Amino acid sequence: MPNINLRKADASDTKFLWELRCQPEVFQYFRTPEPVEWESHIKWIDPVLEGKTNKELFIIQAEEERVGQVRFDYEENEAEVSISIIKEFWGKGIGSLALELAIKQAQKNEKITTLLAEIHKNNLASQRLFKKFSFELKEQKDQWLNYTLQV
Repeated sequence: MPNINLRKADASDTKFLWELRCQPEVFQYFRTPEPVEWESHIKWIDPVLEGKTNKELFIIQAEEERVGQVRFDYEENEAEVSISIIKEFWGKGIGSLALELAIKQAQKNEKITTLLAEIHKNNLASQRLFKKFSFELKEQKDQWLNYTLQV
């Protein structure tokens, strides 16, 4: 099992995050299941990295190598958490370690009482991952399953 850590994303991660976002195996379960143009990515990510949005990005590192990202979208006392991992690193336990670290990260924020996860109904691996950490299915809206965890 590789040594996994989360670190706050910075400008040096911009290209990595774009390449991750544009992997078909990664974006197939996104709300917008298609690659994004570089210019659109920059327009979205710069304010996030500058702390000008309600989002926070972390890089998942395995033995110092970037292998994915964790994103929090904050709203009042809730944070939606999403995880993306490079396909080559699937099935190695990285998602479990990353989600465990993400939950601990969220618990450091005294305002956050609930973590949310919106998962595509066909994304069985993510459903298993979040259930493993006691996220409970609250509702289904079309193809989206909404899970929650009290932290």
